[in-house]
Amino acid sequence: MFGLFLVKRGRIDEHQLFEALTEQLDRTKPFGKLALEEGVLRIPEIMKILAEQALQPDRFGAIAVKLGYMDEREVERIVDLQLASRPKLGELLVARGHLTEAQLEDELRDYLTTQI
Repeated sequence: MFGLFLVKRGRIDEHQLFEALTEQLDRTKPFGKLALEEGVLRIPEIMKILAEQALQPDRFGAIAVKLGYMDEREVERIVDLQLASRPKLGELLVARGHLTEAQLEDELRDYLTTQI
């Protein structure tokens, strides 16, 4: 949403947004890796979940619950960790030189006031 807000206001173009979003996704830790690091899943379970995911398109965590490897509370905790590992879009745009820190602060302030 914030990225589209910036495009609409002419602060960045669609290509710059696409590149930043791609980097954001690339730098977000995969759910299975986080679950392994946290000791919630083991490699054989992750392999079974991935095999099931290839047969039916569903979220990794939903399949883990369906197979009995995780409960909803564990999935929520891993999702929270995953979101925390994701770099912020604004920070990526600043790092790429598309916005300055001051512009980012101004745009975030304007964006947040339009969301109220």
